Amino acid sequence: MVKSLVKLDNSIMGYYIDDVYVPRRVYKCFCNKEPTIETEIRGKPPSSACNYRLLLQRMRSNNLILNNVVFLPIDKQDIHGVESSFWKLNFIEQYFYYTCIADNKIIGYISTKEDIYYNSQVYLNMIETLKKDKGYGSKIIKSLLDLVDIIKGLSLYNSLDFWEKVGAIIGKDNYFQLKGVKK
Repeated sequence: MVKSLVKLDNSIMGYYIDDVYVPRRVYKCFCNKEPTIETEIRGKPPSSACNYRLLLQRMRSNNLILNNVVFLPIDKQDIHGVESSFWKLNFIEQYFYYTCIADNKIIGYISTKEDIYYNSQVYLNMIETLKKDKGYGSKIIKSLLDLVDIIKGLSLYNSLDFWEKVGAIIGKDNYFQLKGVKK
């Protein structure tokens, strides 16, 4: 069951998917389509953080249509099956990490300097897919551009072709920028 949490001015702050609360901005990171509301609740959102794995499970059980790629926040130690040594570096604790899930399976990971749920522009530190040459990288970038307006980063020399293929503008010293379509 989906319930909306509304403020006094009747704006929607977020949703309860069964017993899990999710802020409206975060909900849009999982589903592009607004849910069918069964009940409205007035009040303040809970102070506890959202359990994203439980949220994903509740969304599936309520037959909500998920985005092509869902970005699930994780801790750095939850990253497995990658080739790059970037993920093992200790100085990057302050970054945000996400598992990229499509069709109920993990297809890759990303690391950003900003929280993708609450920023319109992010600096992408790293993207790595678990299977190469399957189009997962392009799928991840396209879905990320559905959430944010601008992606910036620094490309490795051997990744320049990929960034050009997904439409990035490559500047001096291999810095790139991608702009999403205005919503």
